[in-house]
Amino acid sequence: MPASPGSRIRARLSRPVAAPSLALFRILFGALLLWDCWRFIRDDRVWRYWIAPEFHFSYPGFAWVGPLSKDWIELGWLGLGIAALFVMLGLFYRIAIVALTVIFGYLARRGP
Repeated sequence: MPASPGSRIRARLSRPVAAPSLALFRILFGALLLWDCWRFIRDDRVWRYWIAPEFHFSYPGFAWVGPLSKDWIELGWLGLGIAALFVMLGLFYRIAIVALTVIFGYLARRGP
């Protein structure tokens, strides 16, 4: 009797993955986000997209989350860059990936 599609998928997803490939993904992911943060800060896109607009879109159920002030937005971008650097280097990885997720989630919600 052939294996069901569900058991084949489960078996394929539970196979071990080589650690170097995961490390390479982590390094490239962190480097990409760090470069993106640097580009947004360098080209003054933080001001253009997050501080200057008077209207910011909100998602259903998140209307209670208001826009931050200029200083806090800039600090958020700096924090995102630092978290991306830590993810890239593998330093304090669990804390860094949680910080990166929370800050990126806020900025993606408030951005263009």
